[in-house]
Amino acid sequence: MCHLLADDPAGLTRDYGLYIYSGSGMVDGKSGDHLMLAPALSISEEEVEMLVERVVRLVEDYFDEYDRST
Repeated sequence: MCHLLADDPAGLTRDYGLYIYSGSGMVDGKSGDHLMLAPALSISEEEVEMLVERVVRLVEDYFDEYDRST
């Protein structure tokens, strides 16, 4: 699992206005990182679009930082 999510999920997501639940091992007990999102059941179409945009930006920023650190 990515170290930023495992160590401090609120720290990673604070700038994006998100709180996510991260986990790993969904493929074989070891592999397969994932993020869980749980919006309100009353989420609007505009809010879904905003949520997707923020998650995409978070993931892209994470991998940009990861690429720079390796």
